[in-house]
Amino acid sequence: MKSIHIVLASDENYLQHAAVTMTSILVNKTSPNKIVVHFIDGGISSQNLALLEKCVTDYGGEFVPHRVDDGVFDDFYVSGHLSQAAYYRLAISTYLDSTVQKVIYFDTDMIIRHDIGELWETDIHDYYVGAVVDKLIVDKPDLVSHLGIPANEQYFNSGLLLINVSKWKEDQIGEKVINFIHSHEVLPFHDQDALNAVLYGKWLALHPKWNVTTTMFHQYCKFNRKKLLSPEILQAIRDPYIVHFTGPVKPWHFACAIPYTQDYYQYLQLTPWKNYRPTDFSLKSFGKRMEWKFKWAIGRMVVKS
Repeated sequence: MKSIHIVLASDENYLQHAAVTMTSILVNKTSPNKIVVHFIDGGISSQNLALLEKCVTDYGGEFVPHRVDDGVFDDFYVSGHLSQAAYYRLAISTYLDSTVQKVIYFDTDMIIRHDIGELWETDIHDYYVGAVVDKLIVDKPDLVSHLGIPANEQYFNSGLLLINVSKWKEDQIGEKVINFIHSHEVLPFHDQDALNAVLYGKWLALHPKWNVTTTMFHQYCKFNRKKLLSPEILQAIRDPYIVHFTGPVKPWHFACAIPYTQDYYQYLQLTPWKNYRPTDFSLKSFGKRMEWKFKWAIGRMVVKS
């Protein structure tokens, strides 16, 4: 029986959230394949790494840690809620031996609601990656006009990547992306911009259910959503296989009432961090929380429209 190989990366700041993502993958597994979790460790203590491993092994997975080379990403640009850990995925291929020919990479601000077996079986033999089109960039192409991507090419969100490791290694994609980053001072979406600039025309568009982002939920709550969203995206929002909490507001913040936020706490209860509660309460955060609750209520009122 072949194993499903997945990759996550984190430093101490996102450790709890990595545990939630891993746990949601494992408890929703229905396929017979064993899940091997390759974890790229950005300086996590041995005690916390052991807790993370327990999250995986308790639900039948195999945990394989890989320590990131200190200093490799020290001079890379970071901003807002994005840290150097966001770049660790660029080194994925250096940690995997020749027996691993394909992996699924997950950002650690995701929850997985269905079995990933179907995703794993997607044929990407002729592509470097499979990914979901980024709806934010579709609507605002000027944000990436400086990347040199032809107007007829799509731009993907890099939070979920089905990676053809053999092809990635063969053509040294990680190195090409890093070189692109070094040669461009302004990349608003960091390595995601660089990945798209290097891989345009060479990636497979996946069904949007595999990466339903906060942007999609924003647009779903609008009365003209049938003009804004394709039937595929509408279907994905109504039953997302993966929810991706993009943007600065995350489910571990009090301000967050983005749809499926409660799923985060459902999976959190299955981890050693189950006693966590948000501590960022303020009138401002309360207002943002109520704003999302109202928007989603309106969105659901017209769900069949």
